[in-house]
Amino acid sequence: MNPLVVTFALLAPALALAQLEETNGIKVGEGRLHPYISLEMRYDSAAGYFGVNNALSAELVDHTAPGMQYELLSSSWAMNFDGKVDYVRYLGALSPGSEKISRLQANADLTLGYGREQKVGFELVEHFYRSNQTSNAAIGVGILALGNTVGAKIPFRPGGGALEISPGASFSFENFESLSSLAVPGCADPSCDPNFVPSMNYRNLRPQIDARWKFFPKTAVILETMMDFRSYTNPANPPANLLKAQTGVAGLISTKVSILVKAGWGHDFAGTHTKTPVAQAEVIYLLNDVSNFKIGGLRTLEPVPVYGSFVDNRAYTEARLLMGGKLILHGRAAFDYLVFSGSSRHDSTVTFDFGPDFQLMRWLIIAGGYSLSYRTSTDAALTLNFSRHEPYLRVVCTY
Repeated sequence: MNPLVVTFALLAPALALAQLEETNGIKVGEGRLHPYISLEMRYDSAAGYFGVNNALSAELVDHTAPGMQYELLSSSWAMNFDGKVDYVRYLGALSPGSEKISRLQANADLTLGYGREQKVGFELVEHFYRSNQTSNAAIGVGILALGNTVGAKIPFRPGGGALEISPGASFSFENFESLSSLAVPGCADPSCDPNFVPSMNYRNLRPQIDARWKFFPKTAVILETMMDFRSYTNPANPPANLLKAQTGVAGLISTKVSILVKAGWGHDFAGTHTKTPVAQAEVIYLLNDVSNFKIGGLRTLEPVPVYGSFVDNRAYTEARLLMGGKLILHGRAAFDYLVFSGSSRHDSTVTFDFGPDFQLMRWLIIAGGYSLSYRTSTDAALTLNFSRHEPYLRVVCTY
C-alpha cells in the first residue's frame, strides 16, 4: 500500500449498524451476520521508541481490520458478537526503523443472555484483545498486551421481578511484552525495563453478587459487591485480595435525566492492606434515542502490578449528537489522578477524543477526529511522562 494514500479505520460497528437498514447482513437463524472491512490512517506522536537514542518518536500508522458482527434478539435469547483482526503497519516515513514493530492486533467481544423476562436467567460476557492499550495503570507507553476476560451471571427474579439478585464470577488474565528491546533513557521504573515487563503478567478471579430492587418502573436501589483475587507469575508483585462493596440508586428521575449514585468501601486484605472509600456519581441527559450528554466522577480501588493496588480519582464527560440524520458528533474527555499504594508515586492523566462520523452511503461511514493522551508522574521514567497526539481518518464498509 502506498504510504501517501490516506486510508481509514474501524468506526465502532455498533454505530455503523445502528445507521444501516435492517436488510443489510446475512440472515443466520433469527439473527443477522454483518461482515465489515475497515481501514485507518493515523498520525501517532508517541508511536514507540526508535532511532539511535531509542527516543519516543512519531510515526504514521496504517490499520487494516476485517471483522464481523452477529446480532440476535428473540423472546428468550439476546446475543451480540463483534470480532476483528487488525494489521497495524508502521510506515517508517517519520521514524526509520519503526517498521519492525508492525504487528497483528485483535479484538473480540461476545455478550449472551437468556431469560431476560424469566425468573431465572443467564448472562455470559467474553472479551479478548491483543493491543497496545491496557488497563494496567502501572505501565505507560510502548507496551503490547494480550488479555482475556470471561464472566457469567445467573440473575434471579423472585416474585414479580422488582427484585433481581445476580451472583456471578469472572476470570481474566493479561500478558505483557515491550515493543522496545532496549530500556529507554532515564528508565527508573520496572514498567520501562523490557526485561521486567513480562513479570507483570497476572491472573485475576472476581466473584461478585449484585442486587437491584425497582421501587419505580425505571429507578432502582442497587447493591454491588465483588472480590478480586489477583496473583502474578513473578512473586515480586504484591498479591491482592481486594473487596469492594457499594450501594446507591440508578435510573430515570425524569423522561430526560438518568442518574447513577453509589458509595461504599474498598479494602485490600493482602499485599498493601489499603482501605479507602469508593464512590461514583453520574448524570446523563437524554436529548433523544441517539443523542445524549454524560458527566460524572468516581473513586475506585483496583489491583495493579508492582504496587499491589492503586486509587483512581476520575472526572469524565461524554457527548453524542445526531445531526441531520447522517452526521454524528462524538466527544469524550477524562482526568484521572492515580495514587499507588505503598509508594510516593502519583500519576495524572488527561484523555480526550472528538470527531464527526458521517454516513456517506447506506453501507459506508466515514469518520475523522483527534485524540489526546497526556500523562505525568512523580516517577521520572519517560514511559510515564509523555503527550500523545493522534489525528485520524477512518472508513468502515459494512454489509
